[in-house]
Amino acid sequence: MADASSPTAQLPVPASPSTPEGSNLPVSARVPKFNKFANNIAALTERTKLAREELEKMLNVTAELKEQCQLQEKETAELEKEQALAVGEVESLKKRIESLTGEKSKIEAKLEDLRNENARLDAFVKQHETALAASK
Repeated sequence: MADASSPTAQLPVPASPSTPEGSNLPVSARVPKFNKFANNIAALTERTKLAREELEKMLNVTAELKEQCQLQEKETAELEKEQALAVGEVESLKKRIESLTGEKSKIEAKLEDLRNENARLDAFVKQHETALAASK
């Protein structure tokens, strides 16, 4: 190992054929750049890992939401069928009510006719009772 008074201690390290231009810097100057580069790679790797985990969570949430949507679509389809049946029943009941209302009007008219007939017959019976009582 050379000491500080040695002429080779302060000379730059010659560039190897595989290193880019400007890497003729002394080892002490290249190590901090390498450390910074390594730290940047480590930070980017960690951020990538966290982003991947977050993406996986989002994909899981998306899958759950899709499943919920499918279930809600099925439920919506079932409810729409039930609604269509209920609307059909309501329409049928409306028609039945209209029919019954018409029958009610006819029956009320017939009842009124029977009341009038009953009143006329009561008057006829009273008239004959009075005539029979007068003839006795």
